[in-house]
Amino acid sequence: MTATNAPRPVRTLYLSERERDVARLFASGLSNEAIADRLGVSLRPVQTHVANAREKSDCANRTELGVLAVREGLVSTSEGTKG
Repeated sequence: MTATNAPRPVRTLYLSERERDVARLFASGLSNEAIADRLGVSLRPVQTHVANAREKSDCANRTELGVLAVREGLVSTSEGTKG
């Protein structure tokens, strides 16, 4: 996908930088625990960021948030593997 064809974020536009980071890592297949380890924080802030990101982007559940992160270009489909 070229830069001109990249999806424009709409529902994720108002996420904080940290909420975007968490959504990106979640969409890449990481668990909350793995995200916490990767970011060097405890589990609770990750859970809070996921909940805030879901609310701000109007996602009914975590799966919808992950799909939205890919759709809106927060993570490419090639990044969608655990790592």
